[in-house]
Amino acid sequence: MRHLLTTLQAVAIVGLVASHGHAQTADRKMAVSLFGSAYQYKCSLGEDFWKWDRNAYGPGIGINRYLTPGLDLSLQGSYVVLKGAQSAATYFSTNVVNANLVLKLKLNNGWALKEDARVQPYLLAAPGYVYMSREGKVRGLNVNENKSYFDLFGAAGINFRLSDAVGVFVQTGQHIPLNANIDGEPIRDSDKFDDRYLQYTVGLTIAFGKAKDTDTTACPTARTSAPKRPPAWPWTPTAAPSTATPMACPTTRTSAPMRKASPPSKAAPTATAMACATAKMPAPIPLARPS
Repeated sequence: MRHLLTTLQAVAIVGLVASHGHAQTADRKMAVSLFGSAYQYKCSLGEDFWKWDRNAYGPGIGINRYLTPGLDLSLQGSYVVLKGAQSAATYFSTNVVNANLVLKLKLNNGWALKEDARVQPYLLAAPGYVYMSREGKVRGLNVNENKSYFDLFGAAGINFRLSDAVGVFVQTGQHIPLNANIDGEPIRDSDKFDDRYLQYTVGLTIAFGKAKDTDTTACPTARTSAPKRPPAWPWTPTAAPSTATPMACPTTRTSAPMRKASPPSKAAPTATAMACATAKMPAPIPLARPS
C-alpha cells in the first residue's frame, strides 16, 4: 500500500498545482493523463486477485482526444513487473508493457448527466497489444521468453472534475491477453484465458486548449455573455435614429471644424461713457496772465 499512497500523494500535489488552469470538452479536445496502477494477476501457478498485500505497481500515460459529448478516443500505455514463486525451483518475473486503443463511453453526455458535471462516470473498451519478457523456472526448467499477445481490456471508472481542464479519476479494469503465459507453466488448458490480471488506477487528466470567444471580448463567451432579460420598456425598430457620432469613427472626420474666436469689437464710445470719463479728469489749472 505504501507505493499506492505515494502515487496518490503525487497526484494530489499535481492536481492542486494544475487546478488554477482551466476537463476535456469541445473547446479543449486534447488531454494528457498521468496515472499509477496496482496490479493483481491470475495464472496457472497461482493468483493474487483481491490480495492487496501482494500488489504490483507501475506507471502509465494516456493521450486523449474528445470526439463527442459522450465519446472519447485515447491511446494508453502502462508498465508493470509481475512476480510469483512457489519454491526455489518454481518462480517467475515477467515485465509487462501494455498499449491499448481506448474507446471511452462517458455518461456525462448531456442526457444522463451534464457535460460539466463534477462527477463523471464512464466505461472503457480497449483492444490492444501486450509485450511480456519473462525470466524464471518451472520445476527447475528454464522458461525465459519474450513474446507479444493481443490484449482485451475493459474497465469502469469515475472522473472528478476539479476545474475546466483538470480532473482526477479512479478506475478498475481487467486485461485478458489471449494465449498469454505469464508464469511460464508449460501445462496449459485448452482455453485462451488462463493468464490475466486486474488493474486498479488513479490518475490525473489535464486538457489543453482555450474556450472560444465569440463576442470578441478577449474572454471566453460563457464568462462574458450577459443573461437575456426582457426590456424595461417597449421598443420598436422605427424609433428615431441616434444622432450621436459613432465611436468607431475618428473624431477628426466627424466633428465640425474648429474656428478661431473673434477678437472683441471696438465700438465707438457712447455719450454716457464720455461724461464719465470727463468727470474723472482733473480740472484744468488756470494760467496766470502776464502783468
